[in-house]
Amino acid sequence: DGDLEEAHRLLERAVVRYHAVLGDEHPFTLAAAADLAGVVRAGGRFAEARTIDTEALGGLRRSVGADHPFTLSCANGLAADLLATGDAQQAREIALDTVSRSRALRGASHPDTLACAFNVALDAGDEPSMHAAVEELQKAYGEGHPLLARALAGVRLETEIEPPPL
Repeated sequence: DGDLEEAHRLLERAVVRYHAVLGDEHPFTLAAAADLAGVVRAGGRFAEARTIDTEALGGLRRSVGADHPFTLSCANGLAADLLATGDAQQAREIALDTVSRSRALRGASHPDTLACAFNVALDAGDEPSMHAAVEELQKAYGEGHPLLARALAGVRLETEIEPPPL
């Protein structure tokens, strides 16, 4: 897909810029790397995304802590990578921890908390909880939001990290 390839190229360049300007352990550098992992994951390269997310998550935990929104979004991505590469148990542990931290930090009705809760329910095959999360996401976003179409199709939901541009 051309759009995905272009997004990959742009994010790779952004990560290089962040590294050069801010250093390896800066939260914006690590957040940009987590964004890159999302594009890599979307392209089906789950092992590569897992490596990127694992490194970014470790750095984010050190630089901004386990409860920072960047860290939680990266952990959500890593759970997807782990699930896709066959480590369902570790994926579940990270996903449950992430939704718990997100609820404590942002509240149960925050869209990222709801996305993480949907993912936990999806991974567990818990249809009632998936349905409840989708209903809450509809309240948060309104009808017709693209994220809702993904949820209704039974696709894991990403939570976005948007570091400022350099």
